[in-house]
Formats: sequence, structure tokens, C-alpha cells
Amino acid sequence: MSLLKTTWFLFERKTKLTEEYSANSKFGFYRLLYALGGSCIYVDENGSEILDSGAVYLLPAKSYSLKQNNDEIFDHIWGQFQIDGWQINEIIEINIKNDPVYTNYLSLIKSLSECYYNENGENITALSGGEKFFPVFSNLFSSFITYLYLYIYKTDDNKNFLDKVIDYIKNHLSSDLSNDTLAETVQYSRAHFIQEFTKAYGISPQKYVVKVRISLAIQMLMNNEKIYNIAYKVGYDNPKSFARAFKRETGISPQKYKEINHLNFNNKQ
Repeated sequence: MSLLKTTWFLFERKTKLTEEYSANSKFGFYRLLYALGGSCIYVDENGSEILDSGAVYLLPAKSYSLKQNNDEIFDHIWGQFQIDGWQINEIIEINIKNDPVYTNYLSLIKSLSECYYNENGENITALSGGEKFFPVFSNLFSSFITYLYLYIYKTDDNKNFLDKVIDYIKNHLSSDLSNDTLAETVQYSRAHFIQEFTKAYGISPQKYVVKVRISLAIQMLMNNEKIYNIAYKVGYDNPKSFARAFKRETGISPQKYKEINHLNFNNKQ
């Protein structure tokens, strides 16, 4: 398979969670969280889970909250990102003791978070796209995400079939991506295709298509592209149908998302 295309917006090293994450909010991006010390509580519609130190967590683009656990210090490194080629629908925990490569990646990530200083000699704890060292973190995290993907799915014999479908979806977002069309790409019957895709990904093909389209739309919004242009580029007949799909997926309209996230992102640069 080709390497995953990952777009990162921000990295930060923190010792406590900010208050904004204690409220249940629908996030339009994925989050990688590397827990260095202490713990926090992840809560979504399915219940709660304690995120402990020494592990890495991939958080889905959905409604959830993160809360301090007994007011402990929660030392962690996080990054928010979009990704093509892999949809994360539930929280994923990675125990770094299971593979020595994890340790090598994360040791470097931790070291980088401790050694960068700005021109005034101040330690850098947050990096966004305009920062000098952002590409280093971005490339490192993207490689790590690709490695996780390959590690998790390396024993899945069905992935060869899925890779072809995923590549087709990525390259034809503005085209017809009905189940019939997708089934044709792998010469499966419609029913068998839906069954195999859903079994492998835990999500139906059409829900996957929506998630990929909205993920790409978010990247375009972050780059300040016009909403009506985005609608057609990601495969919607008109801006209104795009706006409805976007709101169902993220909880807010494209315009509101752009006002909040694009402006905040660029103000941090």
C-alpha cells in the first residue's frame, strides 16, 4: 500500500488538560495523545475509559470529553490531525511495550518536545504550521501513524482488497462513489462488498466515504478555501447538501468550523 497522507495542525506538550475539553464536544479532527505521567478520563456515548501514562492513544473524530483524573498532573504530548486512508472510529490504545519500534519513535518525540527553543531562548511547548520546527514533528508523527496502521493490520489478509477500494475513494472523491461503483472496482457483488468492507472497518462503505469527504473538506477549510468550491471538490451536488453532511459529521456548519478553527490556527502561527 502507499504511505498514508497525514495532515497535522498543531502539537503541544502539557501537564494538565485545558478546561475546554471537559465539556462533551464534537471534534472534527483526530488526536494523538502520548501520556507521559498521570492519567485522564476519556468519556463518550459508550462510557468512560482511563488513559494511563506509558501508552499512546488515537482519539476519533467524534463527540467526547477529556477530564483530569483526581486532579492529577497529566503530562502529555498531543497532536491534532487529519488522515487519508484510515478511518479511526473508536479510541485506539497502543501499548508501547509490545513493539520496540514504538519505544524508539516515542523516545525521539519526547526528546524533541524537550529541546526546542525559540529565538528568545524560551522552551517551545506548542508548535503550529508556521513554526520553524513544525515539519520535524509533522514528519515524525506521520511516520509513526503509518507504522501503527501497518502494525495493526499487518495480519489482515483482507487488506489487499480494501487497499484498492481505499485508493479508489481517495482518487475519485468528486465522482460517483456508490456501493455499486465501489464493488465494481474489486469485482465483488454489491452485497458481498458491503459485508466484507463493514467487517474489516467496522463502518459501512458509504459512511466511510462521508468521513473521507468531510476530512478533506476540513483540510480545505483550514487552508481558507471557499466553501462552495470545497462542496464540489469533495463530491456534493451543491453547497447546501455539503453543509448538511458536514454538520451531521462535525456538529457545526462549515462556515462556523472555518471561523473557529481556521482563525484560531492562523492566530497561533
